[in-house]
Amino acid sequence: SNLAFFDISRIEVLKGPQGTLYGRNTTGGAVNLITRDADYDGVHGNAYLEAGNRGDLKYSGAVNIPLMADMLAARLAYQHWDRDGFGHSAITGQKLGDDRNDSVYRLSIKFTPSDAFTLNAKVERFTMYRTNNLFISRQLNCAPGSGVPYGTPVAPGPTSGAPANVCAYD
Repeated sequence: SNLAFFDISRIEVLKGPQGTLYGRNTTGGAVNLITRDADYDGVHGNAYLEAGNRGDLKYSGAVNIPLMADMLAARLAYQHWDRDGFGHSAITGQKLGDDRNDSVYRLSIKFTPSDAFTLNAKVERFTMYRTNNLFISRQLNCAPGSGVPYGTPVAPGPTSGAPANVCAYD
């Protein structure tokens, strides 16, 4: 998902080993995505909307508000992505095929009590609700000794109260 790629200030590409800054597993370098900080440049923001087929809707926005002149500012950014799946299960009726309902909230605070000290703090929350892939393999269970041959039509599931001598999907 590219959900976190919004309200970006800059992208840093660091080549070569970066073990000193980022640990031993960065032998090929590192990529930093830097999100926008709150600022004191007045009230401003942005909005974005994208729509497509299958109920695809993605929208995002950000607003920056200086709370105390040149001392305290806040920036709130949000993105939501909603898309219907590509199909549904004939057995359970469940939506399948990458149905998604994702949201990201980000709050940035900038606090500058003096010329010698500035605090930039960020809090982010990501919620993701997704369905399974379009194709799900199911295991066919038949009661031992039922005499039901493989390929026999099956009951909707073991929780449906199907008799023990009938094949059922798990």
